[in-house]
Amino acid sequence: MAAREVQYVRVRDVVPAIRNAKNHDLLRISGLIRRFGFVESVVRDGRTGRLVAGHGRLEALLTMEQDGQSPPEGIAVDEDSAWLLPVSVGWASRSDGDAEALGAALNRAPELGGWDHTQLASILAEIDDADPDLRALIGWDDRQLTNLLTLLDPDNWDPPAPAAPPGPHLQPAAAGRTGSAPDAGAGAGAPQDLMPRIELTVSSDVFEAWHALLSSYPGRSDTDKLIAHLRSTGHLT
Repeated sequence: MAAREVQYVRVRDVVPAIRNAKNHDLLRISGLIRRFGFVESVVRDGRTGRLVAGHGRLEALLTMEQDGQSPPEGIAVDEDSAWLLPVSVGWASRSDGDAEALGAALNRAPELGGWDHTQLASILAEIDDADPDLRALIGWDDRQLTNLLTLLDPDNWDPPAPAAPPGPHLQPAAAGRTGSAPDAGAGAGAPQDLMPRIELTVSSDVFEAWHALLSSYPGRSDTDKLIAHLRSTGHLT
């Protein structure tokens, strides 16, 4: 096994992966680098000589250097005033597929981990008290923070009772039928047995992970908790 070490390489000489599916918020990344310095080394594949982790940071640094900004903390400068960033070396892929799998996994794994929303709310509230601009910079705007704090208090989540559907009464689906949507005209507020249904067959580990996620949210039903999750992640307002 090759020893892991850090080498300083010219930003302009670091070679990205041929394919990288992850999009990047370059303005935010640049802002974070200016605020905290360059904290985490990018990772180069010893087999291909290409990057497997750190594409967003590399692109942000290239733009910052080209714009004539001062090098942030953690970025060295050589005798030609070129920026040098720390590159972790020593890992090598077994194939191109292996390299791409790692690149995707290093981005996907943090997404799947989720959050402890109670602790997150406490941390964000303390950051907000000290520096609201910093709280926004790290990724939570005013609306997202308010939604998070509200959703963590069950007393603040009290969805209204569904109203009677307009128009003539619709008969519920026959017993035993599943997965079908109601007839046209059954809009929002329709009774439970007239609402569209979605049924999925999943493995037991996916089912357990889903319920573990929902259990971290307040609410009187799985539907309430799902809405809370979508609101706290910014997918529903």
